[in-house]
Amino acid sequence: MKSVNTSLKCLTLITIATMCINIEAFPFFKGTKFHVIIMNLMHETLNTHCICVFKEQDFSNQVAPNTNLTWSFTTELFGLSNYTCDLSVSNAHVNILAYAEDEDFVDGGCGGRHCFWKVAPDGIYLYHIHKQQFFPKYQWVPKALI
Repeated sequence: MKSVNTSLKCLTLITIATMCINIEAFPFFKGTKFHVIIMNLMHETLNTHCICVFKEQDFSNQVAPNTNLTWSFTTELFGLSNYTCDLSVSNAHVNILAYAEDEDFVDGGCGGRHCFWKVAPDGIYLYHIHKQQFFPKYQWVPKALI
């Protein structure tokens, strides 16, 4: 009877603790929703090819000038929802880490659950929500002459 009581108390404490957890303070629990937005501020179509190996997602898009590519996803239990994207225009390309299920990336880079990328002629920028500012992250790499 005593072990049943102890088990019941433990289960109750775990249940209460789980209910009290602030998901904002622990954003990497399974099921937290994140959003990635890639804004094309180029004067030409942006070709994108993005991959998340863990989720077996692989998608390509053509993003017209002054439009966005947006996708949303939920986090996984073990922090494996990392998205890389190859971005290219007629004369240059760059490979970016569009999202990393990592506290440094989310808090230090995006500043929250939305990662806003600005693709401009002079480089690729990531918007930090709390600082309300775009920060340079990547430079275009010229395509090799054929």
